Amino acid sequence: MPFNTSFAAIRRIWTCESPPLGARAWLPSAAIRFVLIFTVRS
Repeated sequence: MPFNTSFAAIRRIWTCESPPLGARAWLPSAAIRFVLIFTVRS
């Protein structure tokens, strides 16, 4: 899967799951998910 496609998927996840109170509390789980995606792909 090309990087652009996975980046678009991450953007979609980000906009769908990001809480309205501010992304600061949500960012750690996003970073963990990003790392998990890259470990699975490599």
